[in-house]
Amino acid sequence: MPDPVDPIDAAVIDELRSILDDDAVAELFSLYLDDAPRTLADLLAAAGRGDAPGVRTAAHRLKGGAAGIGAREVEACARQVEHAALAGRLADALAHLPALRAASDRAEAALRRRI
Repeated sequence: MPDPVDPIDAAVIDELRSILDDDAVAELFSLYLDDAPRTLADLLAAAGRGDAPGVRTAAHRLKGGAAGIGAREVEACARQVEHAALAGRLADALAHLPALRAASDRAEAALRRRI
């Protein structure tokens, strides 16, 4: 059975390692692992309140953090949520949440293996 695709873009990791030492890269991963679950929880809380601006803000933050560490699937899912919330389509934003949560779980597991 083939290995699943790594949810972290190796090119981004290579770029980070070209400008940062291994400890700094590990710290960056740790910061993401601390922040991403809280940001996702903020997004879900905002969604539960019907707060489209709160959903957009949390999705934007999650998207940026994911981009910084190469979690492309998280970045893409968060972008979909952000754009839908920005357009006032909260139901569409909420429809993307299961994919965002699953992508986040995969990215977090992959980062934990790298630390």
